[in-house]
Amino acid sequence: MERLVDELGEPWTAVFPNSPYPNIGILTKQKVIPTSVENTTAGVHARIQFPQGFYINFWAFHGWHKSYGPHAAFNRLVTNLSQIIAGEFAPKEKGTGRAQNVREVLQSESMKRDLKDLDEMPMFILGDFNSPSHQDWIQETKNLHSDWVVPWPSTKQLTDEGFIDSYRELYPDPVKQPGYTWSPVAKTNYEWDFVFPDPQDRIDFVFYKGKVKPEKIELYAGKETLKMMPDHFYNDYPSDHYAVIADFVFRESESEKKE
Repeated sequence: MERLVDELGEPWTAVFPNSPYPNIGILTKQKVIPTSVENTTAGVHARIQFPQGFYINFWAFHGWHKSYGPHAAFNRLVTNLSQIIAGEFAPKEKGTGRAQNVREVLQSESMKRDLKDLDEMPMFILGDFNSPSHQDWIQETKNLHSDWVVPWPSTKQLTDEGFIDSYRELYPDPVKQPGYTWSPVAKTNYEWDFVFPDPQDRIDFVFYKGKVKPEKIELYAGKETLKMMPDHFYNDYPSDHYAVIADFVFRESESEKKE
């Protein structure tokens, strides 16, 4: 992140964990309120101020990447939903599974504080969840998912708390618009020398809550012909995930409506 900021120059700035390999961060041209920064196991938070004077609260998130749920769902030895869900909480002894990652964000001090100010400062939680959505693995799509309907806990925890999945809000039909973000370059599984298909899914999300609404959302994987994994680092957009690019506009707050 420091290298990105150096290459971009002013006014760009970054917020990221103090670790040898920070795999998450917030990159912005706007002003970051230093006292607002908070880190969790899988997230980093900052309050961001815009020149017009308004603020947003912003979480970047990267959920635990192992025990990937779709691999369990497509495993013929898996016969019970509880076996699939178990992977979302693993490793339990460390409390670092994807479901715990989301819970930790929801229970953070920043979250408790910022939820009280939603009418004035909307909140975003976005990133690579390494989990599908419970809004996608439904009865109408079970034929695509080895006959499973799965209430994936990472995304469900957020919608249960009133957060809105912006992609599914604009494209409510997962059959017509699956929105797969994994993967533009990994159609086959690299752990098995690319000899069998890897399940494609939507695992990157932009959740929000407060006085904003999404106007447009799209996926991006560069402008050039894609080279597949393991040569994807040579692509003009070298990620193994699609980027999710969303445009939001502010809505009137309740206090503004009363004036």
